[in-house]
Order: sequence, then structure tokens, then C-alpha cells
Amino acid sequence: MENTYLQQVLQVLNKAEWRDFGDFVASPYFNKNEKFVRFYQFLQPFYPKFDITGSTKEQLYIHATLADKYSDAGYRNLCSDLLVLVQEFLAQESLNAGNTIKESLINRTLILRGVLDLAERNVKKAETMVAKSEFDFQEKLMSAIWINDLRVLHSIYNNRKSINASNPIMLEDNTHKFISEWALLRIFSALMNNLKATKSYNLPLDKKKYETYLNLYEALQPFEHKETKIVYLICKMNVWNDEAAYFECFEIIKSLDFTRNIKTNENLIIGLLDFVDFKMNEDEKWRKELFAVYDIKLSNRLWNEKKMLSYASLFNAVHNSLQLNNIAYAENILKKHIVDVSPKIESTINNLCWAWIHFFKGDYNKAHEHLVDVETENMMVKYEMRSLQCLIYLQKKEWDLLNAGLESFRQFIAYNKPHINDYVSHQFSLFCKNITLIAKLHPDYLKKDIEKIAAQLSTEKNSYMRNWMLEKINSGK
Repeated sequence: MENTYLQQVLQVLNKAEWRDFGDFVASPYFNKNEKFVRFYQFLQPFYPKFDITGSTKEQLYIHATLADKYSDAGYRNLCSDLLVLVQEFLAQESLNAGNTIKESLINRTLILRGVLDLAERNVKKAETMVAKSEFDFQEKLMSAIWINDLRVLHSIYNNRKSINASNPIMLEDNTHKFISEWALLRIFSALMNNLKATKSYNLPLDKKKYETYLNLYEALQPFEHKETKIVYLICKMNVWNDEAAYFECFEIIKSLDFTRNIKTNENLIIGLLDFVDFKMNEDEKWRKELFAVYDIKLSNRLWNEKKMLSYASLFNAVHNSLQLNNIAYAENILKKHIVDVSPKIESTINNLCWAWIHFFKGDYNKAHEHLVDVETENMMVKYEMRSLQCLIYLQKKEWDLLNAGLESFRQFIAYNKPHINDYVSHQFSLFCKNITLIAKLHPDYLKKDIEKIAAQLSTEKNSYMRNWMLEKINSGK
């Protein structure tokens, strides 16, 4: 289609939405021009790609406009006008799902027009509906804001003849608390994204910026919801490297109702994982915490079922449990949750995880077989594949292949360094360096060499497969 914006937006409509869009276009309230009804009907066979070029677009234009001949400018205008209708349709759809914007608009209009009894009844119904709903946590807070606001407005309109009659309800008005809680949640969420990006680029942290809002939370607390305190603690622990804040936060998270607010709970878990992952690279004792957090995520299915479980979450949970020598757990969660990963990457992650499992079980041939079956263009999966391949060569004492694999891996890391964050490049560069040192210990593991490498591994930050390497050099196997 000439209007690529139109094609892009039409392609995001699922079958039900495409059908409902037909009803929308056919409604005289939303569209009074029959040419768009004919336009929609002509497009039916082209769903869902809407690839219309050449003579087809000329047929479309003549069919929709009933014109005698094709006009290129007219066709472009036709597409632009339909694009407006599609966007209006999406706006209507968004008013009917996942939010209470529609109820807010309706009842504010009723109050301003003096239909006070109906507005009062509607607001009570809306409050009950929100309490029982599966709305996102922040949407529930936003609902509390407009419901409280409309109650005050209703009281003012209902008591116009008595200036002081609305004072009691305004005296108890908690709008400031609702708005503060909602705003701080949004602010902490944005700050955590900023923090992650700052660390990714290895930039200095502007702690004063974070401190301002952490202090604001402390000045305004307590808030009604546990989730708000959790978000505050997650920001605090990540900014100040505060271990006490983590353990306090973890205890609160364990008390949440995981059957509700899945999106919110998933985001909270992600915040914990960021902190624990950072800590674990400094101290292996945090690996058990990482295991515990992933276990909460998996056992409570804390992910959007439509988007499915992220491949990284499943792989990291498997990989981490293997490094704790909990092989049975790794096998169980892989078998149970591989179907929850997107079909596009399911086979890739399944083979990669089984390759690592067989490696930790000591079956290096089986590990290699699964590794060969991994097909991917995913950058992080390629890093994991190359790491495991080097470890397999090391364990099988295939020194020439190991040297070639390490050299290839170093070149891969250098080539991709501009396209990936410094943390990843540094982590796998250290891995190559440490595997090279360990390989040089054969055939006799000298005590002084072992102690030197062990000391280096123990103090190294961002050390990948640290525990396995320490066990390897200490056991000599």
C-alpha cells in the first residue's frame, strides 16, 4: 500500500479486531461515508498482510470511490482518511479494556451536567469493579485517584446551596496520598530504567537524583500498598547497594498474592533479579538468592501469558541451578516450562539447556550433540554456545580444538563489542582468559599455579562460571 502507516497499523489487528473494525466503519456514528465501507470490503481478502500494489490499488480506488478512473493523489488521500478511522477505532478499543478511563469520563460528564444520583451510583459500582478486577496495579491506583476526585466534585455540585456542606468530605480528601503513591511508582520505575542504562554504559551514577525521590517516599510514607514499598526498596538497594533493603524486600514479596497483579509482580521480581545478579558477580553466596527469586517467578508463573515466558528467564534459572549442583531441579523446570517459551525460540533454548545439563552430568558427547542442534541468530545465545563449546573441549582435553575455539571466541567478542553492553564483553573476555590459564595446568596441576588462579578467580568481579572453575582446578579433573 502506498500509505505504509496504514499497512503497518492494519497488520497489528487480530482477527476479532479486524472484524470489529468492519462494524466500526459501518456505523453511521463513526463513519458517514460509504466509500470506507467499500474500502474495508475490498481489503477483506488481503488480511492480514494487506500487500496491495500495482493494478490492485487502482481497482481498490475505483471500487471504493466509484470514480471513473484512478487518481494517485486521490488514492493516497483515501488511505490517509482510512488511517484516521483505524486510529479512532483503536482509541475506542483501548477505552474498553484494561483501564477505567471510560468510567471516569462518563461520570465526570454526568456530574458536570447535574445527573448526580446516577453518577453516585456509577462511581460506587466502579469502585467495586476495580477491587475485583485484574487491572494492573498502577491502573488501580489511577482509578482510586479519579474516584476520590469525583466524590469531592459530586459533593460540591450536590451542595451548591450550602457553602460549608462539602467541608467534611474535603477534610477527609486523600487525593494527595493517592497521587503521591501513583507518581512515586512511576518515578521509581523510570529511575530503575535510568539506572540500568547507566550501568550498561558504565557511567557514574548521579545518586543525588535518586536520593531526592527516596527521601520523598520516606517523608510521605506509609502508603496503603505493599507493592509501593517494594518498589522503593528495589530502587534503594540498587542505588546504595543496600543488602538489608534486599532482604526486607524479599520478605515482603513472599507475602504477596501471586494470583493477582501478575504484571506488577513480574516487574517487582525483575527488579530483585537485577540486584541479585549484580551482587552474585561479586560474591557467590548470592547465587542461592538468585535461585530463590527465579523459583518464585517460575512457580507462580509471573509472566504475561500472551507474551510468554522469556527465554532468558528459563535459561538463567536452569543455568544457575546447575551451578548450585541442583541438576534434578534444572531438568524439572526445563521439562515443565519449555512449552511456556515462544515457539520461535523454544527448540533453540531446549537444546541449549539440555546441552548444559548434560555437561554438568559429565556426558560431554551428549552435551555436544545438543549444542550442534542449536540454531540461532540471538546474540546472547551465541555467547552461551561458544562458552559451553570451549568447556567441552577443555573437559575432553581436545587442546587444539580448545585453542582454536578460544581464539574464535575472542574475535567474536571483539567484533561484537560495539553492539553489546560492556558488562557482557568483559564477562566473556575474562572467561576466555581463565579457561586459557586452566588449560595450561595440564598435565600436572602444580599447587602454586592452582593457588594463583584460585586467588584470581576469588577476587574477580563479573566472573562467569567461577564455582565450576574453582572446583575444576582444585579437583584436577
